[in-house]
Amino acid sequence: GREREIDELNRCYTSDRAEFVIVTGRRRIGKTFLVNSVYADQYAFYYTGGHNLTTTQQLHKFSIALRQYGYKPTAATTAANWFEAFEALQELLQGIASKDGKRKIIFIDEMPWIDAAKSDFVEALEYFWNILTSGAILIASGRVPNTNIIFFIKVSFFYLKQTV
Repeated sequence: GREREIDELNRCYTSDRAEFVIVTGRRRIGKTFLVNSVYADQYAFYYTGGHNLTTTQQLHKFSIALRQYGYKPTAATTAANWFEAFEALQELLQGIASKDGKRKIIFIDEMPWIDAAKSDFVEALEYFWNILTSGAILIASGRVPNTNIIFFIKVSFFYLKQTV
């Protein structure tokens, strides 16, 4: 039932440029399942935002995820802000090979939960996106009822609807 969306994810994978894919849809529609079914075990980095967490808590969880993917911090164990967090992610990506020798896939699930009030998440993400190499795919997913995330950059976007 998701052939069009799977085709689009596969097109992004075979592209010769960096791709930013945003997957949205209502709650429990299968956004994460879809991305995992296409890119299972190929992630260079995967993080799921936590519901109702403060920016400090999100940064702490993000830092833990970085270490789980092999990042070895030289200083603080938790980034002080999102610019530092994405700088650490960039260092991680520079130090690892892609899982298949082709693409480095970064999946940030439940992205709207990460963008807490007064955080610098969107600005830091935009900066990170601007410095990504052509061998990367950045995937973001989540419900986007009242956030500006979806509007600041859109390369590939699709809204999941329930299928029979």
